[in-house]
Amino acid sequence: MIAFSALSSHTADRIIVEQASHYRAVCADVEWKVYGHDSPLDLLQRVERHGFTPGPREAVLVLDLQ
Repeated sequence: MIAFSALSSHTADRIIVEQASHYRAVCADVEWKVYGHDSPLDLLQRVERHGFTPGPREAVLVLDLQ
């Protein structure tokens, strides 16, 4: 699973293609989690364009215990 990415709009497509190619080459399934704060802002559309299929929307709950 890819759960964190800090990509720029200039590098995102290249890195997405590299990751998709890698996991295809090793015949492994991979999930790319896209969060609302990830960059670039159109990351979800980019990963979809490169063959990733979106799953159901999920929510993350964060509780400050301090």
